[in-house]
Amino acid sequence: MEVFQSKRKLEEEASPQMPPQKLQREYRMHDIHWAPDGNVVLDIRGVRFKVLRSRLASQSLWFKYLFDAQANGVPENPPNDFDTDEIQKTLAHSQFSDGLPLLFLDRDDDFPTHVEFAALLTAMDSGVAYMYEKPSFTVLKNIFRAAAFYRCDDYVENISRAIRDLFPDDPSAIGRQNGHFLLDALELSRSWPVDFRDLLPSVYYQLSRAPSARSNGAPGTDIEPLEALTKSELVLLLDVQKQLAKSWDIITTSTELTCGRGKCISQRTVIRAAVSQLRSLNLFDPIFGINSFLQNADETCEPLCHSCSRLLLDRLKVVRASIWEEVKTLTSQV
Repeated sequence: MEVFQSKRKLEEEASPQMPPQKLQREYRMHDIHWAPDGNVVLDIRGVRFKVLRSRLASQSLWFKYLFDAQANGVPENPPNDFDTDEIQKTLAHSQFSDGLPLLFLDRDDDFPTHVEFAALLTAMDSGVAYMYEKPSFTVLKNIFRAAAFYRCDDYVENISRAIRDLFPDDPSAIGRQNGHFLLDALELSRSWPVDFRDLLPSVYYQLSRAPSARSNGAPGTDIEPLEALTKSELVLLLDVQKQLAKSWDIITTSTELTCGRGKCISQRTVIRAAVSQLRSLNLFDPIFGINSFLQNADETCEPLCHSCSRLLLDRLKVVRASIWEEVKTLTSQV
């Protein structure tokens, strides 16, 4: 892509709120977010976005405060949620580019990257379309980080809900394979506990049964959980594993039947063997073991009388819920 050099503007052309351009900086225009009718240019590490000021201000409290301060100065008594330091730094380094205000949104490492900011702008452009074709976890995470920083509250709420839906608080949804992005989800819950604490039961359960997990499930991304977890997270993971392994004793007990009917007596051996095999294959994965048993219940429980069949299935569902609650209790201590 062609690289541009920003042109110097004469000092007398600059307004008091917008200092004249002080240096030349290489940049490139963003491929998508360069609106012909845009009235402000935003630079993030050399990637520039031309956008409508009113559009950003209407959806982002941070930008509303920024543009108000640009026009009227930083208020002497700003609101409690006014990011004074970030806004002052942004305005202090502002310039002009081809007659438009140029603001650098990279004065601190906390600022979202140009990829994250672009994801947020795309979400604003896509609107309701995202309801029918949800973005990937990576895109959702990028949108959320930018939305959280720039105080786009509606996007924070909707995107956090979409991310939580990927890690449901539902033991019946536990399948054989781990989901992707477990470590990324854990990092989200670490950085934004209020929004993503509900991810922890699903994330820790899946990590507990996995000897290793990639950060995004993609080939070539070799990040082991033991390397990525903090000390306290590792201790919690071990506690969850211990609890899951112990759960098999309760599962085994719950499948013991005392019915004196002949078919029920003869089927006990089959049920014990099935549970024993599931335990050997899924020591740290008892919920999947229960789900697997329930999925094959028609065949396993068919010889049982109706009362025993119903009792067995009800017990297993109760145990499954109990195991999940134990995991939730452990992870709530984070």
